[in-house]
Amino acid sequence: VSRYIDVLKEPDVEGGEQKYAICRDIIETFQREVQPLLQPQANGESSSSTSALAKCVIHGDLNEQNLILRPYKGGADVAGNDQQKQQRNEIYAMIDFGDSSHGYLIFELAIAAMYMMTYKETTAESSNRVAGYVLAGYQQTCSSPFRLSETEQRLLKVCIAARFVQSLVLGLYTHKQTKNEYVLTTGTPENWQKLFTLWATPCDELVAEWNSIVETYQYQ
Repeated sequence: VSRYIDVLKEPDVEGGEQKYAICRDIIETFQREVQPLLQPQANGESSSSTSALAKCVIHGDLNEQNLILRPYKGGADVAGNDQQKQQRNEIYAMIDFGDSSHGYLIFELAIAAMYMMTYKETTAESSNRVAGYVLAGYQQTCSSPFRLSETEQRLLKVCIAARFVQSLVLGLYTHKQTKNEYVLTTGTPENWQKLFTLWATPCDELVAEWNSIVETYQYQ
């Protein structure tokens, strides 16, 4: 994405100077804090073998357009009265496995969190908490060896921000090349503000907020 970031400097990009500065900062932080953990070691193994970052088969593009829903079937574990339950849907299946790979679990969470944060009903003020609920749902339902470690939780902010940058910058660049309006779906002023809010929030504050949400759920 570094090759395309200069698109933010073009005169028709509103607030391009601020956007460029933040995106550059996020890219450099990712390269400094996350990328070294992805580098292969001399023996050919990745540093994830030291449990810094867990790997397994991931979907790679978890978003609301790749989910198939069905009417909620009911159950005592979901809050709400009968009418609310009747109006609720539940995830039935996932589609579009074109980006699936043996990858880092933290990227799966970062991608899913970013898409939930950009959901149209999510505000800039609530978007950070939305990421916490994504994390809570994951930590609650996965088996113990695959729950995010403390290291991964601290890296989640920059990974979410990096996914924002990837979507926003590449979407803008592609639009300028193809005039395809669909690729600008993520690049709304509201979603830029969500990125600004996320990046301005101290990591310790985010982790504390997310953990407080996680703690409200009981591991199964």
